[in-house]
Amino acid sequence: MRRSIGQLFTSPVTWREPVGLYTFVGWLAAVSWPAIVGTLIFFPPTAEAGGLLNDWRLKALIAGGLAVAAIIWLVKGEREREGGPSSRLGILARFLLFGFIFSLAALILVVLGFAIVSAFGNEGFLPALGGIESTLFLFGVAGLPFALMVGISYALWSGLMVSLIVFSPPPPTVPRARVSALFGGALGRPEPDSAEMDLAANPEPEPEPAPPPPEPKVDLEGGVSHHPEREEH
Repeated sequence: MRRSIGQLFTSPVTWREPVGLYTFVGWLAAVSWPAIVGTLIFFPPTAEAGGLLNDWRLKALIAGGLAVAAIIWLVKGEREREGGPSSRLGILARFLLFGFIFSLAALILVVLGFAIVSAFGNEGFLPALGGIESTLFLFGVAGLPFALMVGISYALWSGLMVSLIVFSPPPPTVPRARVSALFGGALGRPEPDSAEMDLAANPEPEPEPAPPPPEPKVDLEGGVSHHPEREEH
């Protein structure tokens, strides 16, 4: 069981075909974090709390959707440039890293926004400075653990959904010898063995023709032909 789970997250993966469909399905599943979607269903926002548009869970879903799309785009660019991450574990690690960065960036933007609103909402320099200090302490210090906990948990869920839905193991490659054995070589013909292939690539040289026999010597006076070979014997 542990070995199968390890192979699931450490084996090489590629984009699941069709890429566009599974990317959208994986993005939708990654955005739909049960901790937010479940509380929205079972504990819907009330009018006294400002309604759905002012609910922080809806804003978290919108921010999560943008963050997941950005991380998928970053992972795609990294795979095209460097060939990695090549496994589901590497993709999950990218989601955790970028989720942590996006959580800090979102918290900083929220703190700066509330600090500006509190500064302009008070009359005078000292009241504005006190409002900025209270905002920084409330959202920047006290809200930091909550923001990181939500952001990292959201990133973990998103990474799992994207790595399992958008990516899949590459198709198995069949050796050429096995394909030739199944289909009888190229175009149904039996594939030649190695000896025949070597003979076709390097043909043996043709033997040289035998030299012609020596011409006999003719005695013009006596009409007798003398063979050099007979004279030697």
